[in-house]
Amino acid sequence: AFKSRKKRKEISNYIRGVLYFDSKKYCNNITDSINPYIFPLVQYLNLLLEYKDIQKELVICPLTGVLTRTYFLNSVEKLLKQRVQNETIGFMVIDIDQMAKINLKYGNDIGDEIIKEVAFVIKNSVRSYDLIGRYMGEEFILVFPDIKKNELLDKASFMKKEIEKNEFMRKYDVTVTVGLSLLPEHGKEIEILISKAITALNSAKGNKNKIEIWHEGYGFSTGRHDLLAGIWDMNIVKTEVNVRNIVELIMLEENDAQFFFNRLLIILKRIFVYDYIFAEIVCSDTKKFIYKDKDMILLDKYVRKARKTENALIILNWRYQKEQGIFSDLIFSDESGGISVTLYFSSKMDKKEYSQNDANLLKIIGRIVVGHTKHFILKERDID
Repeated sequence: AFKSRKKRKEISNYIRGVLYFDSKKYCNNITDSINPYIFPLVQYLNLLLEYKDIQKELVICPLTGVLTRTYFLNSVEKLLKQRVQNETIGFMVIDIDQMAKINLKYGNDIGDEIIKEVAFVIKNSVRSYDLIGRYMGEEFILVFPDIKKNELLDKASFMKKEIEKNEFMRKYDVTVTVGLSLLPEHGKEIEILISKAITALNSAKGNKNKIEIWHEGYGFSTGRHDLLAGIWDMNIVKTEVNVRNIVELIMLEENDAQFFFNRLLIILKRIFVYDYIFAEIVCSDTKKFIYKDKDMILLDKYVRKARKTENALIILNWRYQKEQGIFSDLIFSDESGGISVTLYFSSKMDKKEYSQNDANLLKIIGRIVVGHTKHFILKERDID
């Protein structure tokens, strides 16, 4: 038995899982011909396992001593499940201003020390049960359980002052900007609340006070995010659906623009949840491909705004009839090099409220479609 256990342990060091194939037919007809399909599948599954293992290992950011983004989000998810009725939870995003210029002027080592010192001040300014995470390079995100709106604003003001009056910060003229949102007032999903806090932060950049709490007039945009946000998902099935469809979109042939447009609509339906969709590809004045669901209400000014921001945009749409309720809209639009691409989704809020991950995923897909469309134009010019 000891030898058997030892052998199993040795094997487990080399084997991570087993794929078993069987056939319902009496005479099993599985042959070597399926090998070319098995190897990519094994590689894909191994990649997902590696990604999950890395996520589990990374809990504390080594530079700052606060939670890593992934572990922070998992901790917030658990916190929200334990939330008691009517409890208000505050979300706060703190961004170090002009970090790129600081790194350029003083060097990356000083930049790292500034990030480290900001984290130190933050950790000494919160309660023991508050959550702190490093969201992006110079962005920190905090969650405050059981806190009122005015208390959250006071906390933001206090932490901003504490950071900026720090002797080390003053030496390098470090300032910060703060964006806030509240659960349940501004939503109940983590990604939505973070998106709104980031939108408030972006609006605060132009204000003297540099502290803003989200309100409906802001809408909300994508902010910055991981490149793979929206593609990778803790749900392996969803991740596989996204990867497969993005690969299919990339590999679509560009000989027939109409065929490409039709396949694009199918792919979008597989990936996104929506009630209405509008898709438009304009190759030239005479060559346009347009699809719009009946009864869909587009907000043109936000299409124009999406073009300017060069990001996918998330907004609230109040224009539908009262009995339909409020809609969440997700918009990508690009106009450059003589072509334009617009992808616009609209969903009832109680069905789907779009998040940063959805926006990043749409941005990636939109860029792929723009690339294909420009290639159509080049091909036609070569033919002419």
